[in-house]
Amino acid sequence: MLKAFIPRHVSNGVFLWVWNIISRVYRITNRRVQQNRISNEAVLLNNPDSGEVRNFFIPNTYIENQSQWNRICFGRKYQISYCGCEVIAVYNALLSLGEQMSGERMVELISFFEKKGATLGGKLGISPKAAYDYFRLCGYKVTMLHQINEETINAIGVSSDTVIVTAYNNKRNILKGLHTVNISKDDDHRYYIHNGYRVKTDSDNNKIYTASSPYRNLAEAVANISGKRSASICIIAINRL
Repeated sequence: MLKAFIPRHVSNGVFLWVWNIISRVYRITNRRVQQNRISNEAVLLNNPDSGEVRNFFIPNTYIENQSQWNRICFGRKYQISYCGCEVIAVYNALLSLGEQMSGERMVELISFFEKKGATLGGKLGISPKAAYDYFRLCGYKVTMLHQINEETINAIGVSSDTVIVTAYNNKRNILKGLHTVNISKDDDHRYYIHNGYRVKTDSDNNKIYTASSPYRNLAEAVANISGKRSASICIIAINRL
């Protein structure tokens, strides 16, 4: 069936190459980038301790709640809640590397990727190559792989400080879309998926978005990014120098 053709018959390398080419074809205007910056600063920087902002964004904390970012603009006419998983993954990866992350830093990331890497005006987020280039620009040692088996994935997990993974939500159905996440690890080499649709409820029955439960190795985490049918397209391995 057509919905299974790309995951099954188009190689990850070809898929990523096409994605990167598309990201270079349709540029977002500088005027739109500036308009989005002003709008995003108004939400993320003004009165950062107000309840409205605090409810969906806390500086220096992993972003787990993409669906609540519907007031943060990205690209021509979209919101981070719709197409911002790659930007959030970059933010979370920087946090896991020990960087101080703030609303201002998020605004900067959005503007950077609107200028470099946004695909179809932001509708398809950003290309993984743009995230790879950003970490190199920041002075990290970065490797991007797309021909990956379980043994290789686990080796990457052991040798990397943090990773960003782009995966099919369902390896049998391209219509289920893609998702990009940061997977961090703790000192005991347990792996945590960030912004992976995990939700729990508190005592007042309010939704709380959270990281995944710990996984024993990176391959196990990758396989559970969006449920049991996830399949990796590429992994960006990042290390401090």
